[in-house]
Formats: sequence, C-alpha cells, structure tokens
Amino acid sequence: MNHHCTCETPGFCERHKMEKTQREWELCKGIATNSPTCGKTYWLAWEKGQIGATAPPNPVLDPEGFCDRGRGLGDTVAKAIKTATAGIVQPCGGCKQRAATLNHWMPSEAPPVETVDLSAGTVRNLMFHVWPVKGTGAWQWNCDQLMMRADLFNGKRIVAIVHDAQSDRPDAVKEYLRDFTDEFLVFGNNPKLREVVTFVPMMEKLESLNANELTFNCHSKAVKHKIGPDNPGTTLFRWTDAMYETLVDRFDIVLELLKTKAMAGSFKRYGQFKTHRNNAWHYSGTFYWFRHVDVFQRNWRYLDQRFFGTESWPGHMFKADETACVFHDRTDDLYQLSYWREKVQPALDEWRRQHELSSVRW
Repeated sequence: MNHHCTCETPGFCERHKMEKTQREWELCKGIATNSPTCGKTYWLAWEKGQIGATAPPNPVLDPEGFCDRGRGLGDTVAKAIKTATAGIVQPCGGCKQRAATLNHWMPSEAPPVETVDLSAGTVRNLMFHVWPVKGTGAWQWNCDQLMMRADLFNGKRIVAIVHDAQSDRPDAVKEYLRDFTDEFLVFGNNPKLREVVTFVPMMEKLESLNANELTFNCHSKAVKHKIGPDNPGTTLFRWTDAMYETLVDRFDIVLELLKTKAMAGSFKRYGQFKTHRNNAWHYSGTFYWFRHVDVFQRNWRYLDQRFFGTESWPGHMFKADETACVFHDRTDDLYQLSYWREKVQPALDEWRRQHELSSVRW
C-alpha cells in the first residue's frame, strides 16, 4: 500500500485538490487490481499536476508500496536492475525498447478502456512524419492540409523529418512550416522501417496520462507520386484527402467516439498484420487519434520492426472493440482504383452530404 496517500475514503483529496472516485482512491492507495502498476502511474501523474490534479509542494516521484507487476516481464527486469544498482543504472533508449519487447512477449493484464469526460475541453496534439521527396509536390500538399486546419491542434505540433538522396533538405520543410510549428526532429530515412524510425521519439515528447489529452498521428502519404490531375490513376490523394476530411474537418464526430473508445480512425480493416499478439486489425493509411490516458498506460514502445510498424501498432495496443471507426468500417484494398470507384467514393459522397462537407477535387 502507498503510505503517502493519507485519504481514508474516496472523496476530496486534500493532497491533489480533486475529487476521487472509489477506483481513483484505490489507484492512489496502490491497491487497484485493475491497473498493471496498482495505481503508480496515476500517482505519478497526480504528483506532477496532471489528469485533473494540483501538484503538491512536496511531490513523491519514487514511492514504495505499489504492486510489483509492472507492465510485463520487461518492467519487472527493469525494476530488478534499478533495485540491484540502487538506481545508479538508468535505462537507455535501447534498454527501453528491449523492455518493451519483453513486455510484449510476457505481458501483464492490460488496464480497461473506460468512459472519459471530455466535456471540459481537450488538448489536441499532432505528430506528423514527412519524407520530403523531391519534385512531386506531394509533401508540400500534405503540409498544406495540416496548415489549413492548424486551429484544431492547440497542443504540441511535432514534425519528424526523414531525408536521403531522393528528398529535399530538412531545412526546406522547416521553412515551409515555419509559421505552423518550431518542434522538429530530423533523422536519416530508412526505407525498411519508414515511419517506425520517428514514432517513438515523437511519442516520448508527448507522454502523459492527462485524461483530456489526445494526439493525431499522420504522415505525408503519397509523397512518391506527382500531385494533380496529371496523375488520375491512383487512389492515394483521394484516400489521403478523405482521412483529413473525416478525422480533422469533423473532429466533433471523433471527439464523441473518443469519450468511450481509446482510438478513432477511418478505413478500419480486419484480418491483416497477424504478427505475435496482434489483434489483426488496423487503420488502413495510418491516420488515427488516440487518448493519452489509455495509450501511455500500455506497452506503447513496442512496434513491429517492419515498414508497416506504425500501421500495425494500434492492433498491438487494443482489441478492435476498444477502438472506433469514423468512416468506412471493414474496408478492403484501398489501392485498387476499381474498389475506390465502386464502393468507397459513393459512400464518401453520401458521408459528405450527411455531414455537410463539400466534395474536393480528387
């Protein structure tokens, strides 16, 4: 039990200046059986003034008394190393990744996805991966889509740039987005890993357990294709534009779904990415929103080390019924122009009509 918690019953917590339910009181006490850390992650968030709390003047950030289950074998090993070395050995990035892999192979029980009250407003972050391929105009087009919708993102706007011989220099992206953000990360491009290279570094800058904090993950899709009416034989720009429309232009729909679901995206597809412990579903196109309070309690550092790693990641994190689909559930192969014309486009036209959005030029 956490002896730093002095509340005898649920109710107003004098230490954190907030009302606590029965479950929140159990989390604070360190006795919550439905939490992988018995409440320690919540205690640390409250001590830092997050998820509705006021930080106390004497925060305790290394408390004892919570259960030792952690989030799986990796966390158990990490805690054993910390104990054996009296805290001298600190985990490096590679150590954290190896711990995440151990957690993936031998996990503990995941915390439940619960209803969250988002009526008081939300913090809305952006994490955007861009490979600025030269000469197509596509990376600039993707940047334009976000800049046109900049007002929605009232939190952090993190842009990760990867570059190589095929791309414009990172400074070109920074200049293009200079009025949109000043938070940039730069890496060399790895064609075998693609967005996997930048995902965890961006997530590390966003990590929190704030109940009202949400993040939109997207990337500069179709950058190898020339933009405009001279390239009518691809679905990619129609597909990408539809994701910006359904997930950003009508964020009110997304917000309603995120009250009860951990993630929301469009073009949900089933039966793919049958990698170890994957729930065999994904958001085709890799555009999705997620709730911090759910993601950062789970084993979020684990990604398949393949080019599709960020697309298969939601299926490692959550069961399909813990997440929502905004548009076109049970989609099929969106690369097929015939499927787009026969199935997707009519559905998208009807969705736009119902939600009062005008058609775009694609």
